[in-house]
Amino acid sequence: MTIGLMFINSGEMAKFDENGMNLGSFSANFIDLKVGKSVFSQKGIRFGASIGLLYQGIDGDAAVTLAADIGAQYRPLGGLTVGAALRNLGFEVKSFGNDKFLPPILLDLGATYKVSSGFLVSGGLEFCADYPIAVSLGTKFSLMRYLDLAVGFNSKGKDWRMGKEKDILAGLNFGFSVHVSKFDLSYSFTPMGSIGNIHRIAVAMR
Repeated sequence: MTIGLMFINSGEMAKFDENGMNLGSFSANFIDLKVGKSVFSQKGIRFGASIGLLYQGIDGDAAVTLAADIGAQYRPLGGLTVGAALRNLGFEVKSFGNDKFLPPILLDLGATYKVSSGFLVSGGLEFCADYPIAVSLGTKFSLMRYLDLAVGFNSKGKDWRMGKEKDILAGLNFGFSVHVSKFDLSYSFTPMGSIGNIHRIAVAMR
């Protein structure tokens, strides 16, 4: 069984009305708490499922959703792992007033190849009915038993660009993971160009 927690805070942002008048500032928060379990089948396929509590707060208002993810992994040959997942299958517990808050249902397809001991490369596709297909690429380096470094790219970054110099890094992400006993602590940094930056900290228990 695994337990994961992700928290995102936007920091203070300027708030304007429809006429462009400055109304002060506001912030946004996102919390994703998940509990999951995976098992092996007789054919060597690993199936997994998780249920999560999603909280999103914006400017004093909040929405809460319960959502489930299901997926499977298979190793067709040494070093190669392929997988698929269906995410955000859920229902709303609390909405933003009359506005519904349901995260989009996503289908993920991906593969990871172990090039050598401590070096992995991966690629993936994300399908959503409301958005174009997103492509992701990444690598992970294990520097030692307790520390991993990761670098990745996601094609969603093109939607974050606003024609400014800082947009050059939009779509890239950098991170590391520390493994201690049964716990994993992960940090990632995602520059979103002129929109700002995202810092993600996740704690998981194996």
